[in-house]
Amino acid sequence: MKIEYKVKNRIEPFDLSEIHEIGYAGHLIDREIYNRITSDFAKNEIYARAENAFRTKIDDHEAVCYWQGEFWGKLMISACRVCRYTKDEELKKFIRKGVYSLMSTADENGYIGTYKNSLNVFMCSEEEGYACLGWNCRWNWNIWCRKYTLWGLIEAYLLLSEKPILDAAVKFLDHLIGELHDNGISIADTGTFVGMPSGSILKPVLILYRITGDEKYLGFAHEIADAWDDPSGKAPNLIRNAFSGKPVYEWYDKPEKWAKAYEMMSCLDGLLELYRVTGNERYYEAVRSIFDLLWKYERNSFFSVGFNDQFLSGGDYINSASEPCDVIHLMRVVYELYALSGEKRYMDIAELICYNPLLACLTFDAKWGFRILRSEAKHQPAPPQPGPLPLPNNHCCVNNMPRGMMNFAECAVMRKGGEIYINFFTPYELSGDVRVKIGGTYLSDGKVSIETAGAEKVYVRKPDFCRFILLDGEKISSQDGYCLIPAEKQEKFSLVFDINPRIIGFGHEMKEPEGESDVHKRRFTLSPAEIGYVPPEYMVHGACSRVMAGPVCLARSIRVGDTKEDMLKVNGDYVSCEIEAKLSCGTDFQCVFEVKAYAKDRTDTFTMCDFASAGRVENEEKYDYIFNMYI
Repeated sequence: MKIEYKVKNRIEPFDLSEIHEIGYAGHLIDREIYNRITSDFAKNEIYARAENAFRTKIDDHEAVCYWQGEFWGKLMISACRVCRYTKDEELKKFIRKGVYSLMSTADENGYIGTYKNSLNVFMCSEEEGYACLGWNCRWNWNIWCRKYTLWGLIEAYLLLSEKPILDAAVKFLDHLIGELHDNGISIADTGTFVGMPSGSILKPVLILYRITGDEKYLGFAHEIADAWDDPSGKAPNLIRNAFSGKPVYEWYDKPEKWAKAYEMMSCLDGLLELYRVTGNERYYEAVRSIFDLLWKYERNSFFSVGFNDQFLSGGDYINSASEPCDVIHLMRVVYELYALSGEKRYMDIAELICYNPLLACLTFDAKWGFRILRSEAKHQPAPPQPGPLPLPNNHCCVNNMPRGMMNFAECAVMRKGGEIYINFFTPYELSGDVRVKIGGTYLSDGKVSIETAGAEKVYVRKPDFCRFILLDGEKISSQDGYCLIPAEKQEKFSLVFDINPRIIGFGHEMKEPEGESDVHKRRFTLSPAEIGYVPPEYMVHGACSRVMAGPVCLARSIRVGDTKEDMLKVNGDYVSCEIEAKLSCGTDFQCVFEVKAYAKDRTDTFTMCDFASAGRVENEEKYDYIFNMYI
């Protein structure tokens, strides 16, 4: 890199080539890598179709414009990171072949895209949208798609170190910046959802700036950020609104029309990168403030944020719904904030995200995934995308997942100089100058075995829920949320975490949708004609409680023998619980428990598994599992 960061991370990940997830998460990652990245089907069908979209160029064939152009970039980013993780030389060859094939579609001016008209960057009118789709749709995803293409090119260059790839990325971005400036277009006015999708190009722009040192790219990055710190108050004004103390859904009228969760959190990733590059604390504090607002007002029942990809007071509604892209990008923001700050609270949150919604996003065989995660009933399988122009085997959330799983792996053990910080405690291996091996049954009974070598000091995170940790049978103290393992025990030691089985409520009165037209009801149940429709009677009403064991939300499920009729009944008057783990659940579940839930006048018994496993389906054809995380 020609440009060094002015602000460096306090804690760094290990290289992906040294990391290997095993156990439940590892099996899921391995299946996903094969089915979505390295198999013949992945290469010849999934990837080939994504690349072919740059030859057909049909995203702007009508007034409403689509997003076939995002899929190649998402696949390439994931493939490059997976290649580091697996050290797969055949995959590296495929990546080289693929990136040069895509580069062959470039126009002479450097434009690579799925829009025939590169200058088609504005929304259509509501009337034109209605004529196309029967509702006032105004989508335009041109620059959003180019963001992913640019990022994919950059990741391929960083993996392969081949100058023609860098030259293509430079020419591509130069064309975009020149096209906007020559035509007097502000990037903040392009695309949809008040320009946030377009503005999310900030992160790859800054990566390319650091590689090349071209000040033009830093200037373009400032243009983007300045539009989010506008004294006029023009939406979304992310930086200024960050310090308002208001929940996102109160920033402007009609949040359902602009407060798009996935795209907003994609912008936060870029702002943190701009902070690293410039040292401007305002960018960092803005992201910290926005994150705190999201976690306070938008955190839903299974530890994602928003309501089905929009910021609509998601934390106030019993029936929670979340898009996997929201989960992945929430995780990315949390990971970056932890790396920059070293504050343990972010890893407490990361653990909740990873073991609950993140691992719930894929089908069991990892060939496909979900579009909406729900707190009960069933998840919505990912439908063909985009809309009227489906690209078989590609979907925004499904294509994003390998990248999200690499973030999961990076969080488990991180380093600060010669010190290591063990954050996650499910089975894991680290090789290299520092070696770590983690085993045990942490999610079931808190028991963990750890071996380390090569570290000067070993710190173990003490989770928020955990009242005590036993080190080789003795209680161990913590400072700033971490326990220092004595030097004489570092080589091999055992831990027992108090997983603190507990009934949790919501801290405030929860809402239910008001009438058939309420956006929360519509976005939870969907239309009866849509894949994954849930009848309104499946929604939970009235008081209800959640059971947690350690960092895991538990759920009733047909997968563990419950009936649909029983699952739809909730009482909500439980005050405490006891659990007994079933340790022979294999790779089908993260954990399974017999739960005794105590109300004032009775005891009820349930068999419950982890939320991530409860709604998982066996394969992409079978979507009939019913579950409920409430009792």
